[in-house]
Amino acid sequence: MLDESPDYVVLYGSDAEIKTLVTQSPRLHLNNNGVVLLSDRFIAKFYTPDCLTDTMKTIEIAQSLGIRIPKMIRAIQHPDVTFLVMERVEGQTLEDAWAGLSWYSSLRLAFQLRRFVSLMRSITSDTAGSIVTGECRSFWLEDRFGLPARATVGYVMEFLAFWTGFRSIKHEYKKSSRDHAVLKGSLDLQVKSFVLTHHDLAPRNIMVDKLGDAWLIDWDLAGYYPIYFEYASMSNFRIPESWGYFGRLRWWIVTWLAAGRYEKQSKQLWAIRTKLQRFPVGRRLNIKANVTQPRLEQALESSESSDSSLHSMMGSHSDTDGYDVIIIGAGVSGINAAYRLQTELPGCRLVILEARASIGGTWDLFRYPGIRSDSDIFSFGFAWRPWYRSELLAHGRDIKQYMVDAARDTGIDKHIRYHHKVLSANWVSKERACELLVQEPGRTEAAIYRGQFVFLGTGYYNYEQPRQTTIPGLETFQGKIIHPQFWPKDYDYTDKEMVVIGSGATAVTIVPSVAEKVKRVTMLQRSPTYMFPVASRSRVRSFLFAVLPGALMHRINRVTWILFAYLLTVWCAHYPAAVARYIRKRTVAALPAGYAWDPHFKPRYKPWEQRLCVVPDGDIFAAIRSSKAVVVTDTIETVTADAIRLSSGQRLPADVIVTATGIQLLFAGGIRFTLDGGAPLDAARKVVWNAAMIQDLPNTVFAIGYLKSGAWTLGADCAARLLIRLMREARTRGARMVTPRLDEDGGREMARRPLWGILTSTYLEGYEKAFPQTGTGIWCNRENYIKDMYAARWGDIQTGLCFEE
Repeated sequence: MLDESPDYVVLYGSDAEIKTLVTQSPRLHLNNNGVVLLSDRFIAKFYTPDCLTDTMKTIEIAQSLGIRIPKMIRAIQHPDVTFLVMERVEGQTLEDAWAGLSWYSSLRLAFQLRRFVSLMRSITSDTAGSIVTGECRSFWLEDRFGLPARATVGYVMEFLAFWTGFRSIKHEYKKSSRDHAVLKGSLDLQVKSFVLTHHDLAPRNIMVDKLGDAWLIDWDLAGYYPIYFEYASMSNFRIPESWGYFGRLRWWIVTWLAAGRYEKQSKQLWAIRTKLQRFPVGRRLNIKANVTQPRLEQALESSESSDSSLHSMMGSHSDTDGYDVIIIGAGVSGINAAYRLQTELPGCRLVILEARASIGGTWDLFRYPGIRSDSDIFSFGFAWRPWYRSELLAHGRDIKQYMVDAARDTGIDKHIRYHHKVLSANWVSKERACELLVQEPGRTEAAIYRGQFVFLGTGYYNYEQPRQTTIPGLETFQGKIIHPQFWPKDYDYTDKEMVVIGSGATAVTIVPSVAEKVKRVTMLQRSPTYMFPVASRSRVRSFLFAVLPGALMHRINRVTWILFAYLLTVWCAHYPAAVARYIRKRTVAALPAGYAWDPHFKPRYKPWEQRLCVVPDGDIFAAIRSSKAVVVTDTIETVTADAIRLSSGQRLPADVIVTATGIQLLFAGGIRFTLDGGAPLDAARKVVWNAAMIQDLPNTVFAIGYLKSGAWTLGADCAARLLIRLMREARTRGARMVTPRLDEDGGREMARRPLWGILTSTYLEGYEKAFPQTGTGIWCNRENYIKDMYAARWGDIQTGLCFEE
C-alpha cells in the first residue's frame, strides 16, 4: 500500500498503513510540538489518548464557531501511539513571518484574532479544565519545578494571597517526599464563568496563509479558564531579539487588540510561576470541579464515550430521517443558507445534498478561459465572509476557493453529502414532512430523506445540458466544437483560428482571455450587446485596503457597490438614451481609430432590457486593438468542414468553434414536486410568495437572485433570512406546516407577469414556461435589494400564508 501516494494512504489506507507512513515521515520543527509532514496536503500530530479526545472536541467546537483551524482527517489510536491527521496550511508561523509583516498586515491579523477570541469567549462553563475530560493542562496552574526545598513562609503566603480573591480554597497539601510534594484538591475560582480559551496563542501557534489570513493550531492546552488567561499567555511570549523594538511594539498592540488588557492578573500569574522553581518533577494545581455534568451548553453538549466521540468527530453520518432543513445544492445559495441556519438557529439539524463532487455550483462547473464574476465580488460574496482582495471582478477559481474556505472554516462542509442527486420531492401532509428521493453513490435504489423544511439552492439553469441552438451545417465541421459549459480540461488552443458564436457575458469573457495564444479569435454575433468598461482595480480602493482593516473595507465596498448597482438600474430605467450615449462614448474611446461602432457595438434594445456586459479594464477592446480579436455582426448561412459562411458571403476560417449561445433554464434543478403523491406540481402555473415560496407548496423555500439590479447572492440571502423567520414563526405558533395560499377571488383579479419581468436576452426566451409567475403585493418579485432585505428581516410574514399544526 505504501507504493501508493501518501495522500491516498491518508484518505483510504488502514490505521496500520497510516501508522507506518507517520513513522517514516519527517518531523516538522514548527514549534517542537511533535508534528510530522505526511505530504504537501497532510500532517500528523502525536497526542496522549485523553489529550486527543479533548483536542478534537475543542477543534470541532471552534470550527463550528467560524474559527480557521486545519481540518481534521483521521484519528489513529494504537496501544503504543496516538495521533491526529489534519490538513496542512500552506504558509508560515506568525513567529517566522512577523519580521516581514507591515503594520497594516499586523493590525489585520489582530482584528482576525480578536474575532476568534471573541467567538471562543461566547462559550462558557461553570467548571474549569479541558472540554471532555476536565483535566487541567494550564501552564499557569502547573508547578513545573516544584516548591523550593526550603520554602519560606513568605513564599507560601504569597501563593495563598493570590488565591484569596477566589470564592473558596479547598486543598490538601501532602508531602510524600522531598522531591515529590503533591498539592491535591480543587480551587473554585471566583469568576462568573470560565470561557473557552486556546491558552497558547503565541506566534508559533498562529499560521499565516498565502492570503495573509490567520489560522490557529496546537489546541493541546485549550479548555475552560478565566477570561484573562488568553492575554497572559500572549503577553508573556518571549519575543525574539531579532524582532527589534517596533516588532515588539506591534506584538504588544496585537495582544491588546486580540485578547483585551489584563495586565494585573497576568503579573499575578507570572509571579506565582516564577516562585515555584526547584524540582524536576512537575505538579499541576488542579482547579477542575465536578465534571460528571455536561461541560458544554445544550447546543454543543456531548455525552458520548471517548471512542464514539472520536467516530462522530470524524464525520460519520446520521440517518436520513429527522432533519429540520434539507438544503439542495452546495453553491453560493446553499452555503449561505447553511451559515445563516447554523448561526441563527443553533442546534438546527441540517444536511446539504449536492449532486456534484465538489462545492461551488457554477464556479465548479464552468472552466472556460477567463471565467469570472460579472457582478462585483463585494456584493456577490457572502456578507459574513469578507473578500480581502482589492480587485472588483474575481476569477472563477478564486471564487470557488473562497467558497471552499468559507464552508471549511465554518464547519459547513461537514454537512455536505456529495454525489447525492435529488430526483423528486413529495410533501406528506400526514407526517408534516417532505420526502426527497435521492440517488446516492454506489447504490442502485434511491434513498429517502425526510425533512421539515426544504431550501432550494439549485440555481436557474440545467447543469447537465446546455442550451440547444440550431446552426446549419455544424455537423459537417471537421474541427473542434466546444460549449463553454463543458470546456475540455487542458485544451490547447495555441495558434488556432477560433470563432466564438455569441455576444453575451460568456463570449465577451472568452475572447480577450484566449486572444494572446490563438492565431486569431472572432466573436460572431447576430446583434451586439452593451459593454460597460470598468476598472478592476482603483488606486483609492487599493489605498484603503492598505490602511483599513479588511473586514471594514469589505463592508464599505459592499455597501458602495450595492448602491451603485441600484442607482445604475434606476438611471437605465429613467434615462435610457443618456445611458446609451455614455456607453457609446466609452466604447468608441476604447476601440481602435476608425473601428465601426455601428453595427458591431450598437444594440437594438435599450440599456438594461438585457443585463449589461461588464468589461474589466476594457480587456476585449485591448484584444481588438492588438488585431488578435475581431467582432463580426452577421448571421450564419452554413458551417463547412473548416469555416463558417455568413449570409453576407464572408467566410470565417475556423479550427475551433465555441458555441457561447447561452444556458438552458431549469427551475429547481428539474426536481419533480408532488403533494401527497398526487400529480406533479406545475410551477409555471403558480405564483411566488415573497419571491421565495411557491403557491400551494408547503415548507419549501427557493433561492432566486437578481438578474438586473444586483448580484445573485443578495437575493439568495433574502431567501435564507426569510426561511429562518418562517421557522421561528412556525415554532412560536406551534405549527409544522406553512403553505402560501392565494385567495381565489384575489388570484383571478391579480395581474401576473414573468418572474424576472421582460428581459430580451436570447437564453431567457420562453423562461416563463418553466418558472413560477409573480403578481402584486406579497406576491411580487424582488427588484430592490434594500427593500427586499428589509422585507425579509422585518416585513410581513403572515399575509398569504397558512400555518397549520
